[in-house]
Amino acid sequence: ESAGKREFSHGRIEARIKMPVGPGLWPAFWLLGNNINTVGWPACGELDIMENVGYGDALDFWRVTGIERNRLLELRAEMKLPGEALLSFAIEPDETNPARTRLTQTARFLPRGLAGLLYWYAVLPLHRIVFAGMLEGIRRAAESIARAERTENPATDDPKPRGTARV
Repeated sequence: ESAGKREFSHGRIEARIKMPVGPGLWPAFWLLGNNINTVGWPACGELDIMENVGYGDALDFWRVTGIERNRLLELRAEMKLPGEALLSFAIEPDETNPARTRLTQTARFLPRGLAGLLYWYAVLPLHRIVFAGMLEGIRRAAESIARAERTENPATDDPKPRGTARV
């Protein structure tokens, strides 16, 4: 545990980490804001340095069913539903601007019977809000990382942001 030992507002942090391997483990290295005790998580902010996610791993109430590093993440919901919920994230270069990246999020629901159809259409307005918020959070995080990289390496030929997610 490192809580209360160091506080950083900028700079570079290096770490040598031995990551455990095994079923049910989700190795990660992340930082939290120093105000976590007053505002709680996630309001304090979280910076994921490294997360090692593989096929079959659980992410909250999702299971990883497909993964291609730096390209594709496919998930299947493990909660009880009247059907099967699938969520995928695909990353590809933006054809109109090579300095940008396009993130495509696809949510699918395969209903089982009338209950499944009723469920999907009942929660569709909520899902639109949740998934749009999720993409916006990913976009903000990617742009923040790109800004930090430009600050750390200002001698770049391309002043346009890199690593951004286009929503």
